[in-house]
Amino acid sequence: MQSSPAQWAMLAILIGSTGAGQAAEEMLAFVGKKISVAPLERSDSEKSGVFTEALPDGGTRIALVQYDPAVQAEYRIVQLVAGTYAQERISFAAYDHMGHFGFANHAHVLLFVQRDKGRWVQKKYQFFPVFQLHSGEWAACGTADATLAARSLEFGQDAFFTVDEGNASRFAEPYFEQRDGRAFCKLGNTVDELTMLKKAQFERIKVQTPH
Repeated sequence: MQSSPAQWAMLAILIGSTGAGQAAEEMLAFVGKKISVAPLERSDSEKSGVFTEALPDGGTRIALVQYDPAVQAEYRIVQLVAGTYAQERISFAAYDHMGHFGFANHAHVLLFVQRDKGRWVQKKYQFFPVFQLHSGEWAACGTADATLAARSLEFGQDAFFTVDEGNASRFAEPYFEQRDGRAFCKLGNTVDELTMLKKAQFERIKVQTPH
């Protein structure tokens, strides 16, 4: 059976993400504050590759696959939530199929990184914007997963997102209270709860790390 364009598109996504699945060893979870995020310098061979497929008629299908856009990020570790790491700063690579790198748009984020061939790499797309509670703990607002119920937390007045016509539906009650063009956090989960959730998911589905 010949591969469809959709199958080749999926191959491009998978190749851009990683090769074989990996266990969640040497994984760190931390609350981080951005120092810098810049394009990752890569050779041409690290940006794309040629892949071949044998066809039933004896022919060969050849495809040029573009690897995902990548950045090199440096963050200050505000709180180490899981794993062992002694330094105040950490540098890691991140990959995003669309090149958005949403984690870089927030003041503080809960990030998940893993050792891969001697370097730290972000667990792809895995992050939460977080805010400091009155208690000093860090937490994300909204609902993270159907299996983890968000609960009432004492967020400060700096725990909000800017609302516009394009994103207002994302900030629904009772998780948020919208007023004056802002969505203030009401319900959420602490970084410890979110890390436990994510570690279980990583073990279950073997989230893949980019090369």
